[in-house]
Amino acid sequence: MNKYKPLTNTKTIEQWFGEIAERQKEKIAVVCGKKKMTYEELARESDQIAHWLQVTYPGIKYVAYSVEKDEKL
Repeated sequence: MNKYKPLTNTKTIEQWFGEIAERQKEKIAVVCGKKKMTYEELARESDQIAHWLQVTYPGIKYVAYSVEKDEKL
């Protein structure tokens, strides 16, 4: 039995992630070496990046993001 549901086109990735982050705040979302981040921490970090992008580049719809792999990725 497949326990995973397929994603539908009714939600954006932002909405989908937000719902998961809300339900599973304290669960581990990312592991990089010895550093672990919960869904709540990851959501907060991504919100900060999104806010910075909106302020720094107003009107831009799409952004390509490339960095070295670390816990802030």
